[in-house]
Amino acid sequence: MNSTEDKGIFSKIFGGKKPSCCGQTSSTSAPASIANEAKEADGLSSATFQIVGLGCACEGQIVEKRVKALRGVKSFSLNPITNQMKLTYDPAALSVEDIQSAVRKAGATAVPAR
Repeated sequence: MNSTEDKGIFSKIFGGKKPSCCGQTSSTSAPASIANEAKEADGLSSATFQIVGLGCACEGQIVEKRVKALRGVKSFSLNPITNQMKLTYDPAALSVEDIQSAVRKAGATAVPAR
């Protein structure tokens, strides 16, 4: 079977949607973002991201593991209903781009909330 046939079979099975780790399918449309970044008195920053591309809670756990492993992350929460990630981090050790890269490596996209 060649790669062209593989793509056709994938589309027939999943209807063009990305399969998740639980065998469910997820759409890739981005919900609206709702918050922004803030500086705290102790020099830490807090930020909110809309996570796009999560199909189920186990994919959220992969994002959590990747982001918590970053040097400089002080607190982390991910709401599996809204796919909104909130974290507090040290901006001297970590940038927004570093956070987005970690989420991308987990198979999703982090959009800074506005």
